[in-house]
Amino acid sequence: MRSLLESAWRHRLRTLPALLALTALVLAPVSAVRAVSSSATATSAPSPLLDTAGNTVLTSALLNTSTATLRTNYITVPMVTQQYALDCEAAALEAALAARGTKVSQDWILSVMGADTTLAVFGSSGNPVAWGDPYTTFVGNVNGSEVTGTGYGVYYGPIAAAARAAGHVAVGGTGWSATDIYFALSEGYPVVVWTDTTFTAVPTSTWTAWDGRVVPYAVGEHAVTLTGIDVINHTLQLLDVETGQLGTFTMEQFTSFWSTFGNMAVIVT
Repeated sequence: MRSLLESAWRHRLRTLPALLALTALVLAPVSAVRAVSSSATATSAPSPLLDTAGNTVLTSALLNTSTATLRTNYITVPMVTQQYALDCEAAALEAALAARGTKVSQDWILSVMGADTTLAVFGSSGNPVAWGDPYTTFVGNVNGSEVTGTGYGVYYGPIAAAARAAGHVAVGGTGWSATDIYFALSEGYPVVVWTDTTFTAVPTSTWTAWDGRVVPYAVGEHAVTLTGIDVINHTLQLLDVETGQLGTFTMEQFTSFWSTFGNMAVIVT
C-alpha cells in the first residue's frame, strides 16, 4: 500500500526540470553553460531569479505542476567540509554542484559572491544594528566572528547566482514549502538550506544593512546540503559541512529548524 504521505502529495502535472529551465530563460538570462575548474575565477555573477519585489519567482504553485510522484531517493554527494570558519554556504554549494557533476572550489564560489568586509556597528545592547547585506554578498571576513562583528555569512541570492555562474539552473528564496523541497529531492536535485548550528529553531534579531534592508540574523547561522528523502520513514538526509558527515532528521525536525530563516533554500539542478 502506498504510504499516506506519498499518496497525499501525488500530482499529475508538468516536470520540475522543464519549469526551472523555463523560469531561468524567461526571467533572467543565464550565461552559456561552461566548464568550471576548481581554480576558476569570476568578476561577476548573474542576478538571482527574483521579481521586482525581491521575491523568489518559482512559487509553490509552480512547483506543484510536476508529474513526479514523491518517492524515496538518496543523492550521491562528496563529504565536503568547509575550509574556513564561516564559509558553510560555499561548502554546501560545492557539495550540491558536485552532486550535479560540476567540480568547483569554495574559494571560487567565494570569489564569485564577493564580500563586504566592513565591520558591524554595534548598538548599546551589544548587538549589531548596522552591517552588510547577506542577500547581495558575503558579509564580513570568512575567517571572522559573528560575536565580534568581523564576519557573518551569506544568504540565498549570491549562492544561487554562483550556482548559475557554474552553469546550472538554480532558484533561491525564502518561503518555500516543505513539499517543494521534498519533490526536488525526489527528482534528484540537492538543496542548500539555512538553519542554526544547533539544528533547532532559534529566534532571530535584525540589523539594518547599508542599503536599508532589514536583515534577520542569528549567531550560529549555518547552511547545509539536503541529499536525500525517505517517504516511508518520513526522514531527510543532509550533509553537515561543518563536520563533513551525513545526518538524518525527521521531517518534523527539519521543518522546525528550517523555519529559523524563513524557509530559505536554493534548489540546484
